Amino acid sequence: MPESTGHRLPRTVAPSAYRLHIDTDLSRSAFSGAVDIDLVVAQETSTVVCNAAHLEVGSLTMSRAVDGAHGPHEAVDATFRLDEDREFLIVDLATPLAAGSSAVFHIEFSGVLNDQLVGYYRSAYTVDGDEADDLRTEVLAVTQFEAPYARWAFPCWDEPEFKATFEISLTCDAGLLAVSNGAERSRVTLPDGRVRFEFAPTMPMSTYLVAWIVGELEASRTVRGGTTDIRVLHRPGHGPMTEFALDCAAHAVAWFEEYYAIDYPGDKLDLVAVPDFAFGAMENLGCVTFRETLLLIDPARANRTELERAATVIEHEIAHMWFGDLVTMQWWDGIWLNEAFATFMEISCADSYRPDWNIWTSFSLLRSAAFDTDGLGNTRSIEFDVDTPADAEAMFDILTYEKGAAVLRMFEQWATPEVFRDGVRTYLLRHAYANTETVDLWTALGEHSGIDVGAMMDTWIRQGGHPIVTASLDGTTLHLTQRRYRYAGGDVGLGEQWIVPLRIATSVGGVVSEQTVLFDGAQLSVELDAAPQWLTINAGATGFYRSHYDPTLRRALVDNIGSLATIDRYSLLDDAWALFLAGELPFAEVVGILRAVAGDETDPSVWRLIASVTGQLSSLAQPSDRPVVQRLVAEVTAGQLGDLSQRGATADDRDRRAVVLRLAGTVADSAEVIAVAREAFTRVGAADGDPDFDSAVLDVAAAHGDERTYERLVELSESASTPQEELRALNALARLRDPELIARVCERCATVVRTQNAPYTLAAAMGNPACGPQVWRFVADRWDELLERFPSSSIDRMIGGIRSFADRDLITEIAEFIEEHPRPQSGLTLAQHLERTRVNAAARERLAAELAGLAE
Repeated sequence: MPESTGHRLPRTVAPSAYRLHIDTDLSRSAFSGAVDIDLVVAQETSTVVCNAAHLEVGSLTMSRAVDGAHGPHEAVDATFRLDEDREFLIVDLATPLAAGSSAVFHIEFSGVLNDQLVGYYRSAYTVDGDEADDLRTEVLAVTQFEAPYARWAFPCWDEPEFKATFEISLTCDAGLLAVSNGAERSRVTLPDGRVRFEFAPTMPMSTYLVAWIVGELEASRTVRGGTTDIRVLHRPGHGPMTEFALDCAAHAVAWFEEYYAIDYPGDKLDLVAVPDFAFGAMENLGCVTFRETLLLIDPARANRTELERAATVIEHEIAHMWFGDLVTMQWWDGIWLNEAFATFMEISCADSYRPDWNIWTSFSLLRSAAFDTDGLGNTRSIEFDVDTPADAEAMFDILTYEKGAAVLRMFEQWATPEVFRDGVRTYLLRHAYANTETVDLWTALGEHSGIDVGAMMDTWIRQGGHPIVTASLDGTTLHLTQRRYRYAGGDVGLGEQWIVPLRIATSVGGVVSEQTVLFDGAQLSVELDAAPQWLTINAGATGFYRSHYDPTLRRALVDNIGSLATIDRYSLLDDAWALFLAGELPFAEVVGILRAVAGDETDPSVWRLIASVTGQLSSLAQPSDRPVVQRLVAEVTAGQLGDLSQRGATADDRDRRAVVLRLAGTVADSAEVIAVAREAFTRVGAADGDPDFDSAVLDVAAAHGDERTYERLVELSESASTPQEELRALNALARLRDPELIARVCERCATVVRTQNAPYTLAAAMGNPACGPQVWRFVADRWDELLERFPSSSIDRMIGGIRSFADRDLITEIAEFIEEHPRPQSGLTLAQHLERTRVNAAARERLAAELAGLAE
């Protein structure tokens, strides 16, 4: 056969069109299908190779054009075989196909609806039966093809480069609804009473974007967004909870059409709520699939975080319709740009949709999480070589999404949003319906910015890590240096210099001005117009680097904390904590900044950072030192609690109040807050409740709960009125401190909690300082069982719960277990998790003496 590289397909032939039919039998969890694939022959070949996995191939025929590409066709004798390791279907032809000719490939096949939440799978849910207290199980059949699992559902060229049109038809039982990428063109009842749905052909697109769903679905009303019709599809009875998603999606389509200056590329947009879904959502052209919690929302019963999360994920997926679907990466190593750009655009769109959310400050929390991993010696470059499907799975992490988005935001703010937008428009128009590599975007952005964008950006995407920029002031001369940020106690990573686009803000006489500088080298001196009262070298916290000020500059920022923008206050504390973990800032300095920032702070995102820092501090402290941390948290939250019986006047007030209540009740263990939470716990779920307050109440009550609390939380998770309330109850269960109750939580995760949620509940429970080691040992004891039950993509996130551990003996125990139970696709991620625990252990050892000083 023609040579291919590893798991890559040969380029001798390529598909141009698929005519695909799938017949689904939900009662047997099975499907059968047939596909005709039009092929264009690039090189003469006697072998055709495509992808197929977990399929039974029944019959296969090949016909070729006799006279030219579009002439009549004749059959070609063919035999086939499967290479299961590489997931290849290899077809040997008796007569070669000539270069420049065309052929048609016909394959009949069958398969089983799996339970792994990838490929073509079954999603089960319960509904009320005919009798009182009777439940029956219903099933949806759902596709998830990224990355790459289309080959699990039909034979195909399952690589992004092989774009083709798809004309899909679906047969299912009467009474069911089927949807796919294209608009429904016809619906025909067959002689056996079953129904065949036919859909319009799609634009040329990659196989990972193909989608269909079959089951008992209802459709919302249709709304218009820009130039297209939008609706939400969901299981029966949830129609009233679709309005938020419809409103958000309509705004997003119109906003993106204006931003990209290109109409929506599909013929309709369906948003489909799926009960079981491994990821948050998937950007299938015209048929976007989501977890139910992101589409089915009652705004009166959802808290601020839940609304923001739903909106940004909806906007993320719709951003992909252009950046990812219309223009697609050449190969999986370019997935970072698809996902990073969509993450960046989701925040930009949300900022337009709800400017009152101050969403870029919220994004800082995600940026902080990206810093947390990228500071490790075991980080990776944003873009890296991908050879196998397992390599592609490893791309879907915080470095691809959040670091990638933060780096794009850094360039956009430095070059100006208008220049960035114009470059994106050029890129999309130039490469519509085609495939690209990262350099193609850099070229378009360079044409509009007038600089060598590739030279700058490659220092950010082709090496791991990020710089720490130090600043000192001598009169009006600002001296800067850069070097790689490293954790104390972490591993040594490569990469020492970046081309850093700096935004420097200075305050002179109460007037704040800004200048931009390109920092290319180890040192730089910048002349300021006048000596400032204070300055920041990362204005708006848009740069993906850590700022390390000399004592004089840091003191000026602390003394003028009220003059700083919200996001700059956030950045000051975030950098201070990072510098402590690097061993470069004494803990007493961090506490001083923490107290200054907490002072009169009103922004919920800043308070989430305060909660994150003090929560980490509580985990790092030895159990005997935790009372010192509790007193510190009680001190910084005291001025924020106010009258606990009063509901906040604004959405920000309610959100901040919930963050502070949770912090005071679960870290400081405030007796007053605990009493309030226990009393309010009995009313959680009331129609007139405050969802922000209720969320905090669940967490505080659970942290100090007993068996009755456990039973009530289980009840809430099983009978919640909304998907968001179900998740809140599951998250609260992870905060229980009683070992026997936590053991029951773990057992539920291993047996009855949905597999899309259970790994995350276990990860959260590992982060519980009272029971984390117990949860880890449960996971280790049930390892094989959990790996078989949970989606592969969720395993790394489950194990990520160990990142809060700081006990060296426990860390050694975990490292030995992981060495004895290797997961090749998780090698780097597991190394990151383990390194982070070693950083914690080193921080714990330094912290002991400093906490003693704080207690005096």
